[in-house]
Amino acid sequence: MTKFIGGGHSDLLLGAVICKSNAHAEFMLKHRHDFGAIPGGLDTYLALRGLRTLAVRLYRSEANALELAKRLRDHPKIKKVKFPALPGDSEHENSTRVFPNGCGGILSFEIDTTPKRTDQILQSLKVITYATSLGGVESLIERRSCYDAEREAGVSMTLCRFSVGIENVEDLWRDLESAISGVLG
Repeated sequence: MTKFIGGGHSDLLLGAVICKSNAHAEFMLKHRHDFGAIPGGLDTYLALRGLRTLAVRLYRSEANALELAKRLRDHPKIKKVKFPALPGDSEHENSTRVFPNGCGGILSFEIDTTPKRTDQILQSLKVITYATSLGGVESLIERRSCYDAEREAGVSMTLCRFSVGIENVEDLWRDLESAISGVLG
């Protein structure tokens, strides 16, 4: 509930327990009774506030992500784009079957350059924030292979994970395009 359901404002830390069976639900009720874990009034208010706008935020985030994925796919400095809603993506068929109303606002792409230049591109963004998180109303981007575990797992050194927010898609595109062309020419 911390991310998308929390309203995208990054001001809520809250989880939800989903039970598979009645036995599991009974165990969780007993555990909650014995140990607590009841959210406070402010937390529940923030979660309810977020639920009220969830559909509209997801719709905008997903639409923005799809448009940006299409543009990035056609950009000469981008090697690869990964977004399941993008026609031609290896997961497109599964995505549309499992998530017929959209698959979220997170995409990834590889820039055809060095890790150092990728960092320079991300650091020169003005609308999109170079940070690690997801699910907010604001767009955030990071280079995934900054960490040893990702490198060891074979993640490309220029792979960017992009949590697309609800800003104007043209502002987001201009920011990306300007940063890429500013560093790579």
